[in-house]
Amino acid sequence: MNFYALQEPTEWADPPLTWSSTTIDDVEACPRRWQLLRSRWGEHGRFPVRRSPAAIEGQIVHEALDSLTRACGQRGNPPFGSVEFAAALSDADFFPGFARAVAEWQQRFTSHPRPGPAFRLRASGEELANRAVRMFREQYRPDGRVASVAAERATEAPADVKSLLRRKRALSEVKLTHPALPFLGILDRIQHVSDGVEIVDFKTGKPSERHHRQLQRYALLWWHGTGDAPIRLSAQYLDGELDPL
Repeated sequence: MNFYALQEPTEWADPPLTWSSTTIDDVEACPRRWQLLRSRWGEHGRFPVRRSPAAIEGQIVHEALDSLTRACGQRGNPPFGSVEFAAALSDADFFPGFARAVAEWQQRFTSHPRPGPAFRLRASGEELANRAVRMFREQYRPDGRVASVAAERATEAPADVKSLLRRKRALSEVKLTHPALPFLGILDRIQHVSDGVEIVDFKTGKPSERHHRQLQRYALLWWHGTGDAPIRLSAQYLDGELDPL
């Protein structure tokens, strides 16, 4: 298939069966772009985007930092060298993940169907790991304002998530679905505070309106699932900054 000739997909993508906050934002930004990227193009299940090695290296580092940020936040932002920090590194599969990601992307570049010069990542997994460690050390603030109690992991939320939260005081990776709409979200952390329940989402980068919208949608899911409205929504950033709504 010639991807540089003006043509339409061989099979247009249908709307998603289940919507996440990210999907809603992407479709609102440009519905046609969302559909074009996810439609079938000949033998390809979706459009084979050709991305630059530098962008992929940045993505690998960002995804690793994002995973470690969530793991540390779920364990109460423990100090460097502590047992809890080591556990967070393990939860995030931080160091092994770089070599695996580099190998996977090198294979994708090799087998990419669109013509052009061969791409390869310039940095090794070890170099990307060192880059991520430097960034993390510069920004991470242990013992931030997120409660220090470690959160109980609850990827599949039980029927009575309110009761579990009362017992555990903090839950992480809580999957909630809307009772009437095809909308779901995985909440990074839900915790009891003095006057109610707080939803916390762990983020890298800088505060943005997109983060605010995501937290508001999570609050809607919690309210529909439990009957209680959270009293606080917070985006917790790697540098310790807390962005409450």
